[in-house]
Amino acid sequence: MVRLARLCSIASFGSMDNRGISRMVGISNTIGLMFPPIVLPMRHIMHQIVGMMAYDVKECHMKNIKRTHIYTLSRLVFLTLFIFLVSTGQFQLWLLVYIGGVLVSPILGRVYCGYACPMNTVMRPVEKISRKLGVQRQRLPRWLVNPHLRYVMLVATVATMALGRGVLGKEIPILPILFVLSVAVTFFMKASIWHNSLCPYSLLLGLGGRFARYSRTVEESSCARTNRCVKVCPVGAVTLSGNEGKARIDAAKCLQCEDCTDICPKSAISYVKKK
Repeated sequence: MVRLARLCSIASFGSMDNRGISRMVGISNTIGLMFPPIVLPMRHIMHQIVGMMAYDVKECHMKNIKRTHIYTLSRLVFLTLFIFLVSTGQFQLWLLVYIGGVLVSPILGRVYCGYACPMNTVMRPVEKISRKLGVQRQRLPRWLVNPHLRYVMLVATVATMALGRGVLGKEIPILPILFVLSVAVTFFMKASIWHNSLCPYSLLLGLGGRFARYSRTVEESSCARTNRCVKVCPVGAVTLSGNEGKARIDAAKCLQCEDCTDICPKSAISYVKKK
């Protein structure tokens, strides 16, 4: 595990001393103890990082690695950065990454959610594991699927941060807490519950995504109405509408994650400038 942590740190930051590595390993083990289902996906992610690092530029060109591998690598690099910041007590610096995602969302959509958010990166394999184990609840209370619940979560997040600074006199690790909470929710429920109803950070990102100049779009003339894109979307952004049942994508919800693009048999979904 220490060797994996060292490899990850070198890939993203150039170098790290033994103390930094120990902190990274310690935070990973702590999260694993707090929520055991995260252990398997974290190991899987670490193996992917090492596998990605085995390729150099020439090998990538010669073997023609799919774009999905590049997107996966992007997620893993940002996840490594998040773990590093948390393990060194600098988790507040992650807000700079989030602010950057908010600023580019009116142009590129919710690319932060799809390629940088550490919660989403771990939630993806966790949801697959929970489905195989059959532990996800199919029926959920109505109040839990209410999108306005995100406002409550946002107020609670800000209040917790203010409480830590004003009353306790120290920073409450709200980001790691939300990270663990997102994984726990996804293990027992669909990922869309966290993305659409609970994530406090999705409010500004969704607003920017709604007016994004570039977004994932369906070429209706090529749509085969297979319904595959609807089933694979983690946030329910893809729906079938109209008399012909053509697929359409809600840019405010879309995470720009490529899942619908990869599964479409007609290649009718692409990331383009909106008309």
